[in-house]
Amino acid sequence: MSQNALSTFRGAFIFSVVGIIGLQTRLYGGQGRVLLLISTVLLVVPVPVTLLRWIAHPAAFGRMADVIDRAGDATRSAIVTFAKDPHQAGRPAVERNSEHPGT
Repeated sequence: MSQNALSTFRGAFIFSVVGIIGLQTRLYGGQGRVLLLISTVLLVVPVPVTLLRWIAHPAAFGRMADVIDRAGDATRSAIVTFAKDPHQAGRPAVERNSEHPGT
C-alpha cells in the first residue's frame, strides 16, 4: 500500500516538474497546453484517492480485527499448503529398527 502511494506521488511530482519546465521554456504550443491541461485534470483524481486510501490503511492496520484476519489468512494458507504436500517436497520419515540402533 505504501509503495503504491509513494509511486503515485512520485509520478505526480515528476509530471508536474516536467509540465512546469515545459511551460516555462515555451516547449508546448496551443495544442500541447490543452493536452497538458487534460492530463493534469486526469491526474488530479488519482492523487487524492490514493492519499485517502493510504490514510485509511494505517488507521486500520493495528486494530484487533485486522490482526485476527491476517493471522487467520496465514494459518489457512499454511494448512492448505500442508494438505497439498505434507512433506513439503521432502521424503517421508523412515521408521528405524529399534533392535539395531544406527540403521
